[in-house]
Amino acid sequence: SFPDRPAYDTISPITALQPNQTVRPGSSSMKNVLDVMSMQQHVELNKAQTMKPIDYRKMNKPGVVPMYIFECAAKLKMKPLTAACAAIVFHRFFREVKASDYDEFLIAAGSLYLAGKIKEDESVKIRDVINVAYCTLNRGNDPVDLNDEYWSMRDAIVQAELLITPPCASIST
Repeated sequence: SFPDRPAYDTISPITALQPNQTVRPGSSSMKNVLDVMSMQQHVELNKAQTMKPIDYRKMNKPGVVPMYIFECAAKLKMKPLTAACAAIVFHRFFREVKASDYDEFLIAAGSLYLAGKIKEDESVKIRDVINVAYCTLNRGNDPVDLNDEYWSMRDAIVQAELLITPPCASIST
């Protein structure tokens, strides 16, 4: 035990597997892997429960929209590379244009959807992106019903995706 390190650093390390070695169910290596995964899920759950909801529209700090992107990505259960791709797409777009000409949160939602396509992440569906983006910005509201508001949001995200694509065309899988 090291007094200057947090308690989670004292967990026994997972033994590295040799190329021809496998982890068998019930083995101590598998138990270590499962213990670490369980601990990570527990830590993430505790983080989510202790964090106060952020009102993104009222915050006027740099980095708010990327935080929004990563919160939405976590709610969508995106793969980490897909979430990172969404942030890259967002930043590349705003590197090329005047930020005040566009709604950053709409471009963020379009970036999430486009990143799902770029990284071929089948878990990213446009309806989910719409509902998560909407509910994250408008805390406490129910998901959008299939009415005119839904279809206008869907059209806006698709248009944002088309607008984003040219500056980000060099991003590959």
